[in-house]
Amino acid sequence: ILDCEFEPHLTDGEIRSLAQQVLYSYGSIKNAEKRLFLILSGVAGRLRERFGKLSGFDTWVLDAKSEPYCEFLEDSTNVVYLTSDGDEVVREFDPNTTYIIGGIVDRNRMKGATARKARLQGLRTARFPLDEYVAMGANITRVLTVNCCVDIILEHLKTKDWTQTFLKCLPERKGAQEKGDDEEDSGDDDAGDS
Repeated sequence: ILDCEFEPHLTDGEIRSLAQQVLYSYGSIKNAEKRLFLILSGVAGRLRERFGKLSGFDTWVLDAKSEPYCEFLEDSTNVVYLTSDGDEVVREFDPNTTYIIGGIVDRNRMKGATARKARLQGLRTARFPLDEYVAMGANITRVLTVNCCVDIILEHLKTKDWTQTFLKCLPERKGAQEKGDDEEDSGDDDAGDS
């Protein structure tokens, strides 16, 4: 599920960027060996209008819902909100679990918003195990774009190898490098990404 319920808090430029990230995500899913079914929740207002301008959007094989995910998810037991501020660390993707990615493009204005929202709703939160598998600079943010998160999920489902997944999917600006044997895990479960 892509949580688009933050739309009222996004600028017009951020709305355009989010729509573009959804377009990239859909393309990745469509071309993946192991496909996911994408649900967009809370699609309304300017974002719905923007999606309407994407060529062929109405023919995409996905479910764009106007209602929030909490209104259509029957059971939150097997729901995990992926967030860089997650309490847990994703080790593998469970096919019986629904994963939510926050649809925020905010240039750090809404820091921690997805984790706060998930916790208020009683949902589990988890982050990708970035620091456990790749070395990145201390000042490099662990926050990722929507399409990067989707690409990581798809690649890990294919390879089951976190290091190779991150090296392939993380943008070059993150400076991710394979961890050497002498580098220890940070052990800090709050300093990760999704």
